[in-house]
Amino acid sequence: MKKLNLIAPVVLAVFIFSLGACSQIDKNNAGKTSTKDSRIEMLKNRIDKDTQNYIDRNRLAYEYIQKSRVTGDLAYVLQAEGLLEQSLAINPDVSDTQIYMGLVSLSGYRFEKALEYGNKAHRINHWAARAYGIIGDAYKELGDIQKARDAYYKMKAIAPGFDSLSRISGIKAQTGDIKAQ
Repeated sequence: MKKLNLIAPVVLAVFIFSLGACSQIDKNNAGKTSTKDSRIEMLKNRIDKDTQNYIDRNRLAYEYIQKSRVTGDLAYVLQAEGLLEQSLAINPDVSDTQIYMGLVSLSGYRFEKALEYGNKAHRINHWAARAYGIIGDAYKELGDIQKARDAYYKMKAIAPGFDSLSRISGIKAQTGDIKAQ
């Protein structure tokens, strides 16, 4: 009984501390959401003023892709796709547009299409590491693990960092290759 009397206040203190921390996290995220929403509004206004502005269309599409990831609302992906189609009509030779269309295609389980967009992005800009990410992700989903691995290592050669290394780690875990490099 004495142990219970000692443990209960500790548990209560941890619980109260956790509530405070969660409250602070919610406040921080609320600020980020309003910042994102104001950025979205700013980009919409800039696009309205310049109908040929494919750069801000791409930026807005990327914001929608990110918003979809955060909220789980696929309607944002559809909005992004519409903007990217407009960007492609204005200027099809922008690697970011191709990369973002690849992301949209991956999220819609259109892996062959994502591979096409990744390869187009690569042809436009051989140094676009994210193009290799799209290519690798598409190959992985299509079941060609070796081509996915090759794409991820090319991505790492251009831009070593979290995006490339986490993909390589995922492939290694999937194939049982757990030795460090």
